[in-house]
Amino acid sequence: LREHGVDEVADLAIRTDDLHLDAPPRTSKLVVAGFPGGLGTRGGEISPITALVHLASPEIRLGAQVDGVRVESAYLINPPAGKGFSGAPIFYAKSDGNVKCIGMLNGAWSDATGGKFSISVPARYLLDLADGQQSSE
Repeated sequence: LREHGVDEVADLAIRTDDLHLDAPPRTSKLVVAGFPGGLGTRGGEISPITALVHLASPEIRLGAQVDGVRVESAYLINPPAGKGFSGAPIFYAKSDGNVKCIGMLNGAWSDATGGKFSISVPARYLLDLADGQQSSE
């Protein structure tokens, strides 16, 4: 990264105060913001690519392997955000206008009938992970 790139990335940081720890209402509009294929990171400016999706489920017990990682519970997101968005934050605009991160995109789930959803790790797991990192430092 060039020196100014560090500042641009820092401006994109999500603080723990930005996390929404409860599930938004089902069918809520959500925005996934990421860098599929490195898009949005070239030419000296960092600008995430966004996808408009909806919350398809409350937090559900998934109990599945997703990209080699065991995911016990998650939100399902529809339509799937698309390949390359894994690890992207998912944002929700609350009724008071505040925008909060509800979780992180963690792959996709599909079945033999062609059904497919993106999977979101709920934000409280991200908070637990951050708290664990702070206590080990």
